[in-house]
Amino acid sequence: MSYLHDIPSIRDIHPTLPAVLGSIDLNRHHDAGDNIAPNDIRHAKAVAKALRATQESGQNAIVTPQVVLDADMRRLTVESAYSTSVYAPANMQQNMVAILDQLQQMNQRFDQMNQRFDQMNQTFEAVQATANNGRILSRNSRLQRSVAFSPLEKTRTGSGLQRALGLRPPNIALQLADIVPAPRVGETPPQFQGGLASYSNAEILRMIIFYNDDFGIVLNDSLAMRIDKFRSYLSEF
Repeated sequence: MSYLHDIPSIRDIHPTLPAVLGSIDLNRHHDAGDNIAPNDIRHAKAVAKALRATQESGQNAIVTPQVVLDADMRRLTVESAYSTSVYAPANMQQNMVAILDQLQQMNQRFDQMNQRFDQMNQTFEAVQATANNGRILSRNSRLQRSVAFSPLEKTRTGSGLQRALGLRPPNIALQLADIVPAPRVGETPPQFQGGLASYSNAEILRMIIFYNDDFGIVLNDSLAMRIDKFRSYLSEF
């Protein structure tokens, strides 16, 4: 019979312990699939006994009551694995392996379901943002160029960092503050400035990163052209 799961060493649980205490190896662990041997129990008992004696003597401050408790629990785990291998029905391990395999498959299905729910939620958020943007576009389209525009909600997932890097003028550096995690669909740029005429190249790049959209801008566009294209993005259907 073999172990159904990993059993860490007491030193795996408490790395500050020495590898050897006296003559006892504190670093012995058992991997799933290793053969279960009677000597494993004797070793687990010896580890627990030695650590308890050390803690009670006060010789080593590293050996705390928690260390002693964990060593006792590890001993019980090893004993339980051995007793199961000796006294359990012959096919019990096969049944346990089958059950564990089924649980793993269920977890994979749950992960797939969660991914589908996330995708559905993103789709719903994009649809909602698009609907909201229709009203914002209509309002912005009636404004004079000198009037502050309202920001659209983000509809495209992900960050536009790579787009911004590809459109960055040679003399413009992106600041660390511009490289942030991608916002969620439906959000608007924080502290958005609606007066577009005063925008700099860096501010246009920040909008590209936020919206993950290049607004039709190409590398050779002047700043005035970039502002006009961003204005069109905010105001044209």
